[in-house]
Amino acid sequence: RRAAGRIYVSLFGEISAGKSSLIRALLPNAEAEVSVRGGTTREVKEHHWRSPAGDELVLVDVPGTNEVGVGLDRLAREEAQRSHLVLYVCDGDLTRSQWRELDGLLELDKPSILALNKSDRYSAEELGQLMERIGLRLRESGAERVELVAIQAGGTQEVLRVLPDGREELVLRERKPQVEALKRQLQRCIDRDAEALENLRDSAVFV
Repeated sequence: RRAAGRIYVSLFGEISAGKSSLIRALLPNAEAEVSVRGGTTREVKEHHWRSPAGDELVLVDVPGTNEVGVGLDRLAREEAQRSHLVLYVCDGDLTRSQWRELDGLLELDKPSILALNKSDRYSAEELGQLMERIGLRLRESGAERVELVAIQAGGTQEVLRVLPDGREELVLRERKPQVEALKRQLQRCIDRDAEALENLRDSAVFV
């Protein structure tokens, strides 16, 4: 990975958090490269994305953390160790098991981003309160270095449509992605110090 000159971002989160929608929002035309990691039949998908500044990022999609019980399994931990950046996706206030998963990732001492998805479900006041609550919890746990950003990854939503004859029906409507804040945060993490990112990744692998 050092020789390839790419930056790897490992993507974590529970199955319903919206990881797949986020990947489609960042890479609408990219095709996944699927590989099966040694010692397991679980698939890891790599999605290639070029940032606005020209950096090539590889998003490594690890299977949902709640597929194998509470906490990080060996595959998830190894992918996080090999990555330059860790991106954890949630869709609300974190549960106790999610905090444990995030703590396990933060132990690797990687630059990390916590992306709060489905932010359009909240009013501006509610979103502000939720971001403040999560930020306070991060500071209390000594993880103030984690960048917190609100996003809307897209996907679909059910809406009730009233027909001309008065009948009602549920239809699926596409949500418009809002991920520009996340793109900017990823770029800031890269621009901050690319060499330091590489050294952090190497030291975590050796540890």
